[in-house]
Amino acid sequence: MVDLTSLNTFKNVNLGNDNAIVNLNQDNKLTSNATFSKANIFRFLRSSSTQANNNLVRTELLKSLGKAFGLEQGIGAGPKGEVTFSKDFMDKLEKILGPSFKREDFGVPAEGGAVKSGKPLTQRRINQIMTQASAYETKDFSIDAYKSKLAVVMKDLGMPDVKGKTKEQLDQMFANNRTARIFADVQKSLDFLENELDELLKNNGKYEYELELTEGAEDEEAQRQKIIEGTTNKFEMKDPATGQYVNYEHSDEQKSNLRDNILWPRLGGETIHVERVFINPQTAESIKPLKNYIASTIKSFVKNSIDSYFESKRQGKIEAFNNHVVNNAGACMEDKGKKFIEFRQRHLEGPVDRALEANLNAVINGNVAKTQKEQIESEITRLVALNPEGEWEDYAAELKKTLVGKYATVIKVKVEGGRREYVEVKQDGKPVERAITAEDIDRIGEELYNDILGL
Repeated sequence: MVDLTSLNTFKNVNLGNDNAIVNLNQDNKLTSNATFSKANIFRFLRSSSTQANNNLVRTELLKSLGKAFGLEQGIGAGPKGEVTFSKDFMDKLEKILGPSFKREDFGVPAEGGAVKSGKPLTQRRINQIMTQASAYETKDFSIDAYKSKLAVVMKDLGMPDVKGKTKEQLDQMFANNRTARIFADVQKSLDFLENELDELLKNNGKYEYELELTEGAEDEEAQRQKIIEGTTNKFEMKDPATGQYVNYEHSDEQKSNLRDNILWPRLGGETIHVERVFINPQTAESIKPLKNYIASTIKSFVKNSIDSYFESKRQGKIEAFNNHVVNNAGACMEDKGKKFIEFRQRHLEGPVDRALEANLNAVINGNVAKTQKEQIESEITRLVALNPEGEWEDYAAELKKTLVGKYATVIKVKVEGGRREYVEVKQDGKPVERAITAEDIDRIGEELYNDILGL
């Protein structure tokens, strides 16, 4: 596990000049009384006091990095009490931090030992090292956080910016480097998530306005339901060719167009199976479930690929990561996200944050669900992952908050030979569909909960 609190002294160094030579004062605060230049470097290196301070800064930085990455066993003491660093310690740090580390600047002998005199550490050098180290920190998903992490990955791999590149161009650029190729798709996916998805799909403005007018009415829910079920052209999709919005009904043709002609080229050739998302254009209130499915699929792919890369690098298992990308990455984006989770579970030390992954996967799985059973089952699985010690009553209250009002095909429970079966209710040969009620959750939820837990 990475804990970067030990690096607090060296984070966000701002001494007014990137070339400022960093010192440590008696209060363990960073200061500077000189700037680095070729003209003064030899005079600087001849000064015993500045050499001593430079050695102190480098020693403290190495100690802090060792604590952050769990390498304390490689920190020792020499015959005069000086701090020493083993060869294995320096080898591991060099692999973790890559080109930003510049091992030779720290003056530790090849066989290990104490810091010797060498180039002074400037504000720029320390900030470069901190940027690299911060990429290993476990974070909740945000676009900015994972863009910063991705920038470090791309620098590690010597990748150029791929914005504006087509799938064919990316295939050619990274024909011999599958790892770089997949991170090209990660960049494309993050760019799409940040800049295009929100405008791609939306509710019709007039329809939303009519819904807003019902707020506060005595029969607000009845009015809303009348508008929802009586309005056609509720949802819109932006046509990339014209920039104009067209009516979106989630028809088979439109789903194929969205998957193959709009998302696929923008994601570097990654497929998201939007056809798995169940939306009834007559009864659905919003296009958000489809947008949430796309967003969560991208987030899972981006987060788990990047987290897997840094954990593999930190644990000296980058070859296993590269082999996974080549041999077992998966086909569609949904599959890739899941397979990176499986890779982390099988090959890397330290648990996957199951609660965090459950939140992302619940959106993906929940929006695919079509029946009451599938909707409730998916949500129970998410809640159990978040709170394994909970009781049915705790989960039932949350289920009613999140599921009541969502449309699904109705299920009845049959018990035959001591076994429960969940059967779709049909009328005139067609599944009956309506909004989930609190009574539905009471009726089949606890039975599903018992099935999931094997009770």
